[in-house]
Amino acid sequence: MKKYLSFLCMAFLAVVFYSCEDVPAPYEINNQGGRDNTIYKETFASSLGKWKNIVIAGEGGWKNDYSTACATGYDKTTKKTTPVTAYLVSPTISLEGVDTAHITYDYVLRYNKGNENQQIFIIDDSEYDITKSPADLVWTLLNNNHEETIDYNTFVSIAANIPAKFMGKKVRFAFFYNCPDNGSTWEVKNFKVLKGEADIPGPGPKPEGIIFDKVFETSLSPFINYTTSGAGEWINDYSTAKATGYDNASKKTTAGTYYLVSPEIDLAEIDSAYVDYNYILRYNKGDENQQLLITTSFDENNPAANWEVLNNKHTEGTDWATFANTQIAIPENYMGQKIRLALYYNTNATSGSTWEVKSLTVCKGTPGVGPQPVPGGGGTADNPFSVAQLQSLFDAGTIPTGTVYTRGIVSKIDDLSTSYGNATYYISDDGTTANQFEVYRGYSLDGAKFTSADQLQVGDSVVVYGTVVNYNNKTREYTTGSKLAYSSRLGGGGDKPVPPTPVNPKGSGTASDPYNIAMLLKLFADNQIPTGEIYFKGIVSKVKEVSIDFGNATYYVSDDGKSSNDFYVYRSKYLNGGKFTSANQIVVGDTVIVCGKVTLYMSTPETEQNNSYLYWTSNNGTTPTPPTPPTPSGGIKLSEFTNSGFENWTDDKTPAQWKSTTTASNATISKSTDAHGGNYSVLVEGNTSANKRLGSTEILLEAGEYTISFYAKGASGSSAASVRPGYVPVTDGKVGSYVYGNYTNDITDSEWIKVTHTFSLTSATTVNLVIMNPKNCGNLLIDDYTITKN
Repeated sequence: MKKYLSFLCMAFLAVVFYSCEDVPAPYEINNQGGRDNTIYKETFASSLGKWKNIVIAGEGGWKNDYSTACATGYDKTTKKTTPVTAYLVSPTISLEGVDTAHITYDYVLRYNKGNENQQIFIIDDSEYDITKSPADLVWTLLNNNHEETIDYNTFVSIAANIPAKFMGKKVRFAFFYNCPDNGSTWEVKNFKVLKGEADIPGPGPKPEGIIFDKVFETSLSPFINYTTSGAGEWINDYSTAKATGYDNASKKTTAGTYYLVSPEIDLAEIDSAYVDYNYILRYNKGDENQQLLITTSFDENNPAANWEVLNNKHTEGTDWATFANTQIAIPENYMGQKIRLALYYNTNATSGSTWEVKSLTVCKGTPGVGPQPVPGGGGTADNPFSVAQLQSLFDAGTIPTGTVYTRGIVSKIDDLSTSYGNATYYISDDGTTANQFEVYRGYSLDGAKFTSADQLQVGDSVVVYGTVVNYNNKTREYTTGSKLAYSSRLGGGGDKPVPPTPVNPKGSGTASDPYNIAMLLKLFADNQIPTGEIYFKGIVSKVKEVSIDFGNATYYVSDDGKSSNDFYVYRSKYLNGGKFTSANQIVVGDTVIVCGKVTLYMSTPETEQNNSYLYWTSNNGTTPTPPTPPTPSGGIKLSEFTNSGFENWTDDKTPAQWKSTTTASNATISKSTDAHGGNYSVLVEGNTSANKRLGSTEILLEAGEYTISFYAKGASGSSAASVRPGYVPVTDGKVGSYVYGNYTNDITDSEWIKVTHTFSLTSATTVNLVIMNPKNCGNLLIDDYTITKN
């Protein structure tokens, strides 16, 4: 049986060798202040001082950067993340003659992937063994609750009391940092050990009707994982508490049983209560494997004992984006007592489910009783949606497009940045966190910036308008740049605000038809980030920097020249790739066409560094001369594309009409008798180091909207596979940028899965239709491919 402690120390017991900058000296003299309560201090302003970076896995770890002790696995130059686990260990610090003490420090934390990855510990110096890895020592956790900050400039101050058992002793501290495949950046400065206890405020009052509330967005804390058999554990992934025995990299399932146990929840003076939680369940192998449990007598030495099942009936989902909601009454005999809840998960070694829980709330009252959702509208300025109606549209897969108005009550605020003037918050129909909808980096009234934190508060009634998306098929949100049309705190347009003129996404990304910013942002929101060189057009809304030394500029462009819904142009060159020689060559208000490659850096859509340039700007008074649009290269007509069922083959090696003359076809394929329809399908072999594509012959498609569909299945012996549909334009026998739809993941060898994708062409285009088998996935079967013009 394994208890998953939040400080992760025992996770690295198997590590035998580790690296460090040098071996810590046995003792160091405190850097003491004589006239105040300071016992020790280290600013990290110019070095790590006498603190030691000890790497126990990976490479890198802690270093002195930006006048801080900085830990990150990400290299901005290469845009790659290197996994690393490292401790920053202090010198010996004496608490001799001290009755009470606490620590303080300032930090910046960006891109938090879970609070368990950033922690601070303390250890009795007599138990610190310099010959051992820090991971093999028994540390005491002081703090692992580090909230993500709004930027790299705004530091947060934090304090933690030192337990009484360390008073009168010599101790060491350690900042623990862990970076998995995609990690945070943590910067720490001004560390102090001070006499006396810190004045640490307790949690503020909960909203009316809420007894306990946890959203698993960035961590599992204060829940704790207990693995009682096999291997595996609950993890924080996709902004949820996630349990699965399946490993996508190895394509294997590992047996395990694990409990995610809540802290004590006090139901004193409560007459009735219920649990409300949101989840996605896929590949259910039996209701007994996913359960919500309750107890009043939890035993951490026997975490599987003394539980009662509250619920084991969970609806299996059809995708990874639609969360189900369940409300379960807590039995009357638990009222007035202190309880714990647990999410129980079990899988065997053959095949198990995946269970993702987004939030869990304990509410007063009974299920279905309480404030009712506001009746829905039409999503217009005159008649906004209710939050419940907006959520139901997402549930049905009919996400509204264009400018959408929604009325709600602010239920939670993640952050409000007066530096950037925007806020990330949530709205619901009744002001609780149940069934809430995210507003990501939204602005104040009519797009104005927030200038103080008191301009938006939990409980405010608001009308929000902007674009809604299902970001990465995981987060339903108003995307960056939404605005308040009305606020009960600030006023505004009242119930009928005047809507702005909407900007419709348009453009094909060519020099003659560049994307507008609305289209470019939509492609990022839809996870269809353009590859290769593209063109986009906008108005400069902000200039961050013009570097004469390096000859590049960093600025923002939008469709209307305002700072909302803009796109970040990072270190871009001047006309024709030349250097900027003057700051007045790019100013706010310029209309520009930019050419280059784009990327998603962390969570920011932007151009690749030094890989874009101004194709045209109104600043220099010239008119761009777009190149002559390429003439389609020909190809068969859509009506001539007939071998969609893979029944016709050439020499039993190549399906007719499914071999391109370009590089679009790069997969090893073969005929299979495991068919969805007819006698044959095509087997597309996977590869561990590269994406592999099945590509069609060249087809000339007219301008318009097209829908493709096909059936996919893992080949025999493949426990799971993935697939991604798309096409690539062909000009003069050469392919352009590949345009893909969404991934369909976790395809097994037990059933055929239907895959659909819709795309549009603004002009007649010769294409290769492609089906990608992503790298590190198994062999894939494809059958019954169709393409129709809508």
